[in-house]
Amino acid sequence: MMNNTVSTILAKLQTLHTQEIETDYMAIYLFSEEEIEEAQVGYSLDEEGNSLVGQGPGSWQESWLVIGVEEDTDDPIFVDVKVEGYPVFTAMHGEDTWEPVCIFESLDHLLQEFQA
Repeated sequence: MMNNTVSTILAKLQTLHTQEIETDYMAIYLFSEEEIEEAQVGYSLDEEGNSLVGQGPGSWQESWLVIGVEEDTDDPIFVDVKVEGYPVFTAMHGEDTWEPVCIFESLDHLLQEFQA
């Protein structure tokens, strides 16, 4: 699971020095390096490690990496590792399809917003 892209993303997240951030409309818990692999279960992987990734619209995409969770709704917070800058998305959990909503134009934008 750990590759250079995931390592880069985790290193950037660690610069926040906190795992909990709040926007005007959501409270986000960001996963630690130790939690990131388990965090993919239910999204890109099932509990046995089988892929849940699909090809069509509304399917979980291979390039999506869950980095956190919205604390009130349990909706995933994820980045698209194939898009430059790693835009940050959320999507409603428990629906039949995944409809990503961009909440930060890039991971760096999220970091800039919450750096102390």
